[in-house]
Amino acid sequence: MRLLDCNAPSAVRRMLTREQDRAARLTYLQRTGEIVLLVWLLDMISLVKQSHAAAALAANPAVQTSPSSPFGRRVASQVKYLGRFADDLASKGPKSLIPAPAARAKQYPAAAWGTYWAVKRAVAVNEGRAEERNALNVAEHCEECPALTAKGWVPIGSLPSIGARKCGSNCRCELQFR
Repeated sequence: MRLLDCNAPSAVRRMLTREQDRAARLTYLQRTGEIVLLVWLLDMISLVKQSHAAAALAANPAVQTSPSSPFGRRVASQVKYLGRFADDLASKGPKSLIPAPAARAKQYPAAAWGTYWAVKRAVAVNEGRAEERNALNVAEHCEECPALTAKGWVPIGSLPSIGARKCGSNCRCELQFR
C-alpha cells in the first residue's frame, strides 16, 4: 500500500477502493482453492490493519495507533468480525457463493472510511471546533444520511458516526466542522 500524499477524503476513498479490490481478489483466491483459509485470514488481517492505519494517519499524522487506543480497539473489533467471517467460509465448500463472500470481504477495508472520519472528528474537537454537519457525496444513500444532512450545523458528536449508520461501511458521506 502506498502512503497517501495528502489528507483529502478523495485520496482516502481511492486508497480504500484499491484495498476493497484486494480483499475481493483474496477472497476469490480462497474460494477457488488457490490459497488456504489460514493464508487468506492472515492476509485479510494485514489488509484491515493497513487500511485503518492509513486512513487514521491521513486524517491526523500524529494519531495514536497503539492497540489500547480508540484506533486500536476499532481495528480489534474489525479483526474479531473477520474471524467470524473466516468461520463462515470454513463451513462452506470452497467454491460456494463466490460473489457473496467477495462482497462481504470488501466491507472490511471499507470500514476504514469510518475510522478516517472518527479521527477527523477528534481533531476538530481538539482544535476547539464546536459544530459539525453531514455532507452527501455522489452515491446511493440510505434514508438516514439525507435526513442528517438536512439538520445542518449541529454540536459535534450529535450526528451518528460514519459507519454506524444504516448504510454501515457503505456510507460515502463526509463531515464538515467549524
